[in-house]
Amino acid sequence: MHPYGVAIDAAGNIIVGDVGNAGTGSIISVNPATGVQNLISFNGWIDAPVAVAIDASGDIIVGDVATHAIIRVNPLTGAQELITGGIANPSGIAIDTSGHIIATNNTEIISVNPVTGAQTVLPIPAAGSLFVNLEGVAIDGAGNLIVGNGGVSGTLPRIISVNPVTGAQTVISSNPCCATQGNHFWNPFGVAIDAAGDIIVSDWSSNKIVKVDPVSGVQTLISSGGVFNDPLGIAIVPPLVETVVTIDIKPGTDQNSINLKSKGVIAVAILSEGDFDAVAEITPENVSGILFGPSEASPAHDPAGHVGDVDGDGDVDVVLHYRTQETGISDGDDEACISVSGEILACDSILITPGSSKGGGRR
Repeated sequence: MHPYGVAIDAAGNIIVGDVGNAGTGSIISVNPATGVQNLISFNGWIDAPVAVAIDASGDIIVGDVATHAIIRVNPLTGAQELITGGIANPSGIAIDTSGHIIATNNTEIISVNPVTGAQTVLPIPAAGSLFVNLEGVAIDGAGNLIVGNGGVSGTLPRIISVNPVTGAQTVISSNPCCATQGNHFWNPFGVAIDAAGDIIVSDWSSNKIVKVDPVSGVQTLISSGGVFNDPLGIAIVPPLVETVVTIDIKPGTDQNSINLKSKGVIAVAILSEGDFDAVAEITPENVSGILFGPSEASPAHDPAGHVGDVDGDGDVDVVLHYRTQETGISDGDDEACISVSGEILACDSILITPGSSKGGGRR
């Protein structure tokens, strides 16, 4: 309907706050590979969820400008919990390193205790405030709050850095400013920080995505026009961290024989080795995205898998089960792999049982 806030969860899913017609706001999970949408939560405290963030426990934190509330949403059940209310316009949400929720609210920034809901307004500098119409907020590597300040009532659109303790405000970039800064944005709504520390801004008035140098304030146009129609929320997909993963298909057997006519399941052990802790990495939230075989089958039976020391090395491993008929394994295959979001993580050899061919070749 009207997607606003956006965040990326630990499994790589895109979490979107969708502002529908009155009373029909919702939180939706989108698979980044397939585009499949899954409704997580709606109604209740959620009406106009323009700001979305993910906390350290994986819960979804929502700023709603219609119910004037900050809400915690369980990503599995959709259950809503009111954290705090009475905030007129929480249009930007971020989580700091202590777990506190940072919310923009028109001309102020509020820190919210995630347990008690207590609100603390950041101090305003003695010289006065630059805030006019605060929108998105992000936190840089030094802990500074980076906010988008919309250009309204004759004021300049700005990206402002705010000291989270003193409230001191420093303009990083604005429009119009100077020829060296680029002058690309008019209403910087969404703000995010990329892996290099640059500020990425979505500007709904100019239909642009702009990169801002945090030191010089130089604006570099990333993309404009095209399919953009008032780009609002923005998030950065975390860079892939190369992790060595080892699997053992049909643990306890040497040949990993597969009967293609079987109506049962294939056990796949994901081994804890080195820095990789399978029990910690595989959670109820992401296990359904661990796919197996050419057809990328999802786990069957107990979705959380079974744990145990499969290879006798003292580390606890996770065993998932996949229905043979859903894997797409066919005659002639000599290995099978697990994958996440289209990326192969690990493979193991297999042996197709003689006489079990379904008339094959690789599909």
